[in-house]
Amino acid sequence: MTKITISNIIKVPTKEVFDSYLNADDNRRWNTAGNGWTTGKTIIDSVVGKRWETEYVSPDRLNDFIFGGTYTEIIPFKKIGYAMNQADKPIAPQDRKVEVLFEELEDNIGTKITVIFDAEDQHPLEFQKAGWQQILNNFTNFIERKNNPEYSAKINSIVINSTKELVWKALLDKENYKLWAVTFQKDSYYEGEIKYDSEIKFLDIKGSGISSIIKVCIPNYQISFEHQHEIKDFKDDLTSEANSYWKGLKETYTIIEQTDKTILLEIYFDFPAAWIEEISNAWPKALAIIKEIAEK
Repeated sequence: MTKITISNIIKVPTKEVFDSYLNADDNRRWNTAGNGWTTGKTIIDSVVGKRWETEYVSPDRLNDFIFGGTYTEIIPFKKIGYAMNQADKPIAPQDRKVEVLFEELEDNIGTKITVIFDAEDQHPLEFQKAGWQQILNNFTNFIERKNNPEYSAKINSIVINSTKELVWKALLDKENYKLWAVTFQKDSYYEGEIKYDSEIKFLDIKGSGISSIIKVCIPNYQISFEHQHEIKDFKDDLTSEANSYWKGLKETYTIIEQTDKTILLEIYFDFPAAWIEEISNAWPKALAIIKEIAEK
C-alpha cells in the first residue's frame, strides 16, 4: 500500500500531547469527518490488542457511521500504532495501518507529531492527505488552546424530562433564548438563521455582543458556534484587541437521548480565562430555566 505522511509542530509538551491523543473526551472535540459533521460516542481502550471506536455524525443523520481500529503498538510519549479494522475481527494483511509518532523538540518548544498512514484506493492521494491534515490541524488547535493558561474550557450538563425536539426549541427559539440568556446578560437576544455556516449575532439592547459562525447544526442533536469578533454599537468591531482572544473559541450544545422522555443536555464551551468564572456561575441558572421551558 502507498503510505502518506503528514505532520505538525505543536507548542505543547509531549506528555500532554500524547495523553490527549488517547483521551476519549478530548477526541470528541477535534476528530470530525468533515465540515458540518460532528463526533458522537467515542471509546478508546489504549492497550495493545484493544480498540478505539468513534461515531461520526452526519449533518442530515443519514450517513452516520462508526469507524475504528485495533492498537498494534503503544510506546508512551513516542508512538501509537493501529490497524483500521472492524470490531471483533482479527487484524488482516489488507487492513490499513497507521503510525502516530511523537518527537519532543529541543529547548522545550513543543512536540512534532507525525502521522503515517496507508492510503486507500477510492480517492486521489492529495485528497486523502488534505483530509487527514485537516484533522491533525484540528487536534493541534485544540490541544494548544487547552494548554494555554489564557483560556479555560468547561462542561455543564443537566437531565431534562422531555423530548429532544422540545429541548432544541427551548434552546434556540428566539423568545425562549431571551428567557435563559438573561442569566449571562440582561436583555440578550440573537439575530440570524439557525443553519450550518450561518452568521449569528449575540447582542444586548445597547448593540454590544459577539459575532459567531455555526459550525455544526444537526437539528435535535447538536449545534456548535465558533466565535469570530466583537460587535459594538450594532457594528462589527474588527479592530478590538479582544478579538484575538475570542476568535476560534467554541460553544457546543449536545442533546443526548437517554430514554424517550429523558434527555441529557451537555454544554461545552471554551472562553478567555478571565471570563470563565463568571460564565461558569451563570450556567446552572441558565440550565434550570432551559429545563423548565422544555418540561412544560
